[in-house]
Amino acid sequence: MKIWITGVCAFFFLGLQIAFAQQSSQDVIYLKDGTAYWGTIIDEGVSSRVMIRLSGGNVVVVEGRDIDRIERKSLDKPKSTVKKKGTTSRQKKPAATKPPKSPREYAFQEKGLYHSTSIGALMGKDDNSNPVGLCIHHTTGYMFNRRLGAGLGIGFDHYATGGTESVFPVFAEVRGYLSKKKIAPFYTFSGGYGFALKRIKKDIEEAEGGWMFHPAFGLRIGADKRKNAFIDIGYRFQRARYTTLFPFSGDVQIKDYQYQRLTMRLGMVF
Repeated sequence: MKIWITGVCAFFFLGLQIAFAQQSSQDVIYLKDGTAYWGTIIDEGVSSRVMIRLSGGNVVVVEGRDIDRIERKSLDKPKSTVKKKGTTSRQKKPAATKPPKSPREYAFQEKGLYHSTSIGALMGKDDNSNPVGLCIHHTTGYMFNRRLGAGLGIGFDHYATGGTESVFPVFAEVRGYLSKKKIAPFYTFSGGYGFALKRIKKDIEEAEGGWMFHPAFGLRIGADKRKNAFIDIGYRFQRARYTTLFPFSGDVQIKDYQYQRLTMRLGMVF
């Protein structure tokens, strides 16, 4: 008896669950007069009419003006987003754009002690010398501001490649930079005295130097605090006299030069 009652109760509760499940899986149309239709909506066309198939299989057409509301009860759960392993559900952020690189800061030391070293060519032609020579110069000075600095320098000027005429210049220099940029034009003006060098082995018994002047204009390449390259073009004036003694004949030759040379120099300022 107890088994039979238990079976009836289980069947009853199972039936209620199925009924509620079916009811929850159905669409419901509520009318304004309180009527409700349970079933499956099969047509919601362009017209205002709605067709619903009831649980018993009958089809009812309901006028849109009589409908209060429609509720859709479906067992189909909304699709959930399945996360792949190692991914997140965050929205993809736009790729971050790197800010453009700012140009390197202007750090040239406009005021203070400076050094300048250069090597270059002496180009020109005189009646008594070869057209190409070599020059090496070094200057140490002080910049009062970007446009004006002064210093003292020494060098070595060999006016004739393969020749014997060499001068050791000692000079004062004035220089300035004309713009506050990484590549800046500059000027220099040098003036001093060039000591002509004796070369006994080359039979130059006497050598006399003279005044030297050298204006130049160039470009400083870079604006670093410590060191920057430069190139300049100038014109060099130098007077010198050489006395050569020929031992076999006893003849004496005196060469009086007024050097005028186009200069091209490459160097570093630091």
